[in-house]
Amino acid sequence: MPHSRRADRPFVFRHRWAVPRPAEEVMELLGNPLRYPEWWPAIPRAVHLPREGAGDGGADEAASDEQAGIRLVGLVPVRLVMERVIDDRERGVLVAALHGDLEGTVQVDVRGSAPGHCLVTWTQEVALGTRWMRAVAAAPGGRAAMGLSHAVAMRAGRRALRASALPSR
Repeated sequence: MPHSRRADRPFVFRHRWAVPRPAEEVMELLGNPLRYPEWWPAIPRAVHLPREGAGDGGADEAASDEQAGIRLVGLVPVRLVMERVIDDRERGVLVAALHGDLEGTVQVDVRGSAPGHCLVTWTQEVALGTRWMRAVAAAPGGRAAMGLSHAVAMRAGRRALRASALPSR
């Protein structure tokens, strides 16, 4: 079935944003997914999820075990668990594993580009993680709708980061 094979192809999204904010401020916003609903309109809900089998919760463990349940709205709504893999704010690198409706990773690199400005580079590589998402992708126009939904969500995040004052809810 041609639609089925196409539906199973992974999605790779790349974005580069020039943001008129200091890199440290942008890293703080992007490094805390539980606060995304405060400023990112496409993400109305984010909740902390304790990790199964977590140990004593020491500082090093907390940084690597942090998980958040995220709900994205759009043409194709998405539910994800984001699990922090790398949080290296000094180097400007964030990496999270994604599970749920999508399976894969997202990496965000933030570099200062001028005083008070930075360049944000996103790389997201995901496969469809649930049967219903694969069914949507197999429908005529389904992959296009998924790509458009992603683009709209990312555009909303970029606009919020570029706003002179971050929106609040």
